[in-house]
Amino acid sequence: GMFISSTSFLPGTFSMYFFTVATAGVLLGNRNALVIASCAASVILGWSVTAIAAVPYAVWVLATGNFGKSLSVAVVSAGSMLLGTFVFDSYFYGKYALSLYSFLSYNVFGSGDSALYGVENSTYYFRNGLNTLNVLLPLSLVAPLLLVLRLCFSNSKRAAGNFFAACSPQWLWILAITLLPHKEERFLYVVYPQIILAAAYTVVQVGNIVAQVAGKHQDLLRSGVFAGALAVTTALSASRVGALLWNYDANLKIYLGLSNPAETPQPCVVCVGSEWYEFPSSFFVPQNCEMNFVKSDFDGVLPAQFDSALGGTRYGASYLNDRNEAHDLQFMSDESKCTYLVSLKYDGELLPKKQDERLWVENKWETARELPYVQSASSPALYRALYIPFVSAKKLVYNYYVLYRSKT
Repeated sequence: GMFISSTSFLPGTFSMYFFTVATAGVLLGNRNALVIASCAASVILGWSVTAIAAVPYAVWVLATGNFGKSLSVAVVSAGSMLLGTFVFDSYFYGKYALSLYSFLSYNVFGSGDSALYGVENSTYYFRNGLNTLNVLLPLSLVAPLLLVLRLCFSNSKRAAGNFFAACSPQWLWILAITLLPHKEERFLYVVYPQIILAAAYTVVQVGNIVAQVAGKHQDLLRSGVFAGALAVTTALSASRVGALLWNYDANLKIYLGLSNPAETPQPCVVCVGSEWYEFPSSFFVPQNCEMNFVKSDFDGVLPAQFDSALGGTRYGASYLNDRNEAHDLQFMSDESKCTYLVSLKYDGELLPKKQDERLWVENKWETARELPYVQSASSPALYRALYIPFVSAKKLVYNYYVLYRSKT
């Protein structure tokens, strides 16, 4: 989970890094300026909704620092970041713009409806958290009780209070994003470090409790609890990595194969329809090749082509809208120009009920490469989530991710 979140090019990842710095400031104590500046960077330069997660740190700063000095740091850091953001946004958009204002005016104060992009039930983050963080997520949810007990009975209440404050953004953030109808795994990235910190605290306290109850061999028992927790999390994490590598890497390998100039004629046109959401990035497509969307059963809005001749970042395609509605202009107008088609094959045929079938003209396409890809609907959840040697392959049902090459 931490590897995926820390390498993703997303606002949530950017905010996660700065929240990690803020957490360090709280743990060290008397680092109010560092905490304020880091939270400001997360909210203004990263993802503005993370202001919710910053509330506990704001309370901590007010409780432990000088109000006048803290206010000065907040005004200077926020002001300089807003000015910098305004300058960069205005330059790249070609008009006066502030991305923070645009985000808030649509998502918070405007008519923005994230439910247009899909909804999930209230167990979504717990289920996904178990996938990406395994036992660390439930362990982190036990930490508040242990921290409250420590605050009540510990002699070092300041240290205990700092630790409680350092961990607290995760619980408020998880509650807030759970209440939203639209949910995505990436929303949880913001508080991954705090989840792991709280889980580590739980393991340490459980080790101490076990040692105190036993009364003897205390050091050995503590070490045993630590080693056991480490072994379980390591095994589950390795199993999850294995599942991602062996069950879900076909799309990346297909696109990586396009980068081989010996196999890919250039220039070329790579087309994708119903599997558009598995397209990783234009970095995976050769520079002299063009990526295009073709019509499929997806009826939502898709990204526009980056065109430096039209102004690059200053160009906004006319069909882009805030209702998540598809438009004919987002699709390739002449599908016969497709050199390659990336799609999914099921039982020897293109996936049923996917309109990629419309493109399937006899003798037009040949298979350039195909790789197994787990079929989620027919495979047990346990074996999809975790790789179990010698067992997973027997339990899973596979589709085939395919790169088709035009014969014409």
